[in-house]
Amino acid sequence: MRKQSVEAALAEINHVLRFKLALECLELRFCFYLALEDYRAALCDVQAFLTWYPEYRMFEGWVAATQLCTLVSEHVDNWTTADCWFQLYDRWSSVDDIGSPSVIYQMLESDAAKGVLYFRQSLLLLRLNCPKAAMRSLQLAHHNAASEHEHLVYEGWILYNTGHCEKRLQKAEESINLKRSFEAFFLKAYALADSRQSTFL
Repeated sequence: MRKQSVEAALAEINHVLRFKLALECLELRFCFYLALEDYRAALCDVQAFLTWYPEYRMFEGWVAATQLCTLVSEHVDNWTTADCWFQLYDRWSSVDDIGSPSVIYQMLESDAAKGVLYFRQSLLLLRLNCPKAAMRSLQLAHHNAASEHEHLVYEGWILYNTGHCEKRLQKAEESINLKRSFEAFFLKAYALADSRQSTFL
């Protein structure tokens, strides 16, 4: 397959992915990246798969995505923690909904603060309209919380996503009393906005 043909195919797939996150297109793009020996980009796509579906099997169910992730990662240098945070900030700012989950996936394999990372992962999954996967990440954030104020924030977000209006605001307030964190104020803002919207309705 000629390089120009692969690059043209990639351009078409990227055009589709900008409008809809189709797994079939992402799987095909992974193959094209392998053909171009762009292992970093291929790894990014397979890590995104694993973020949404940890048990995902590619190529019509024949190969576990985890196996491909292991094989491809052997051809890619690991980023340092500083590199990962820089990449995450850059991709989050540019609304890269495939690159951001990939960076978080790599960071979760290290000894980083897993509670915070799972929480950020849940926000990405909500933005991608993947509520079940987002709830799974929230529960993992809750389980891996490094402090009581984090624990309260993640519990509040779980309550938020299950419709418990009063309790989620209470958890935000309790967390803020322990530590004035961005995550706690973020939860409080969402809870207050929803309660005001309900009042108007």
